[in-house]
Amino acid sequence: MQNDAGDAQATECDRLAGLKSDPDHVGDGVSVQDLAANATAAMAACEQALKAKPNARRFMTNLGLALSELNRSVEAMSLLRLAADMGSSTAMNGLGVLHANGKGVPIDQRRAMVWFLKAADLGNPRAMVNLGITYSKRGPGKDMVRAMRWFRKAADMGDREGILHVGLLYHGFGNFGDDEDWNELDDKEALKWISKAADMGSAEAMYHLGTAHLFGHGVKKSDAEAASWFKRAADAGHESAKSWLESLCAWNEGLTECKRQ
Repeated sequence: MQNDAGDAQATECDRLAGLKSDPDHVGDGVSVQDLAANATAAMAACEQALKAKPNARRFMTNLGLALSELNRSVEAMSLLRLAADMGSSTAMNGLGVLHANGKGVPIDQRRAMVWFLKAADLGNPRAMVNLGITYSKRGPGKDMVRAMRWFRKAADMGDREGILHVGLLYHGFGNFGDDEDWNELDDKEALKWISKAADMGSAEAMYHLGTAHLFGHGVKKSDAEAASWFKRAADAGHESAKSWLESLCAWNEGLTECKRQ
């Protein structure tokens, strides 16, 4: 098993598909969004890397993730299972995502949770966030307290998505189903966490700051501030932010961000 990255040099596979959240990653690491945007090139690079080192679990993981982004789920599942059996927490999380979304296999939330828990127990923050999202969804397994616990664990590790989701849960934003059993809504606390995620470069966080300023959630209503955050999110590729910015500019062409359109 070749997984010690201590003296390894970054390959093109690492540069295109090695997630920042992966303990095995070599080099700077990329975001999930970066991997998705470069999935075809990542697949080619990682196929070459794995051919050169067929037992390197990080290359198995990276190739499996790239194939998953390209909807080649059967091949992805095979590689991720091999890497997971070799101890890759990122591969375990990837298997959980495939089962949760029904990509290449029937949707199986129970099996997804098993893989998320295995990865989270190994300290994988992405899996912790996925556990939080799963617990926060409407259904018999919904448990908002557990959801927040997992989001906070990821956030305490400095994970941007964990930080964002702590804020979203406090704010009541997101796909969290009905919140009748959740009494911890706090707009000001939410904005503290969401702002931190935005400062870390999260386009989703920037978008939510835009909506907060637009509707006055935890802050004074301000079309100008809303437009500013929507512009930053849009520049980072957030499609909903682009739509909201266009709508704002249609209502108020005098906004500074609208003059720059």
